[in-house]
Amino acid sequence: MTKTLRLNILLLVALLSMVSYPVSGQKKGEISLGMGYPELANLGIKYRLFDQIRTAVTIGWLPEASFNRGGWDDLLSFSGDLYFHFGRTYHYSDLRLFYVRVGLNAIMQKPFPREETWWNSTWRVGGEIYSSKKIGVTIDGGVIYNLNPETNWAHMERLMPAFGTTVVYRF
Repeated sequence: MTKTLRLNILLLVALLSMVSYPVSGQKKGEISLGMGYPELANLGIKYRLFDQIRTAVTIGWLPEASFNRGGWDDLLSFSGDLYFHFGRTYHYSDLRLFYVRVGLNAIMQKPFPREETWWNSTWRVGGEIYSSKKIGVTIDGGVIYNLNPETNWAHMERLMPAFGTTVVYRF
């Protein structure tokens, strides 16, 4: 394991510890498991800051893939988001049904050099429906704004689609 990867994992564990510490006693936290772009296959922690505002931290991974025209090595994704809920409420939740999601994402390709990290800003609109007091599903879509198209490993366009779906568990 490279020094950069160990440092990034340590930073993520520290962030998750800070977010999860106050959650345990206040019942404002959620764990999510999802799939999306640019978060990849991800695991996250969400925390309610105010009445209709939440924050989230996720870590994602996508295994190596190869195609006739290219492919990628293992990908690692780190994201931080703010959710602003609006609209009507839905039974099983006091959060409003729809949300606007704004975030920052970093994707690294193996061997995970920090100087080639792909930085993105994401802007999305989505919805969240709970089937019980503890379990819910989210789906959202929007755009990614590529913050460093010249220096990252992907060299993608400035604007790209963003989308995702998650299963949420409240604790």
